Amino acid sequence: MTIPEQIETIKESICDGYCKFRAEAAGVDPDYFIEKFCSGCPLTQL
Repeated sequence: MTIPEQIETIKESICDGYCKFRAEAAGVDPDYFIEKFCSGCPLTQL
């Protein structure tokens, strides 16, 4: 795995973790929430 790939993977896992946290805090299904609202995670724009 190249460095850029590793960075992408890290950003995605941070995004998923953040989204999961937000979903649980809002009391909604994390998978649904991630699918609906987290495909455009702000970190992936960095």
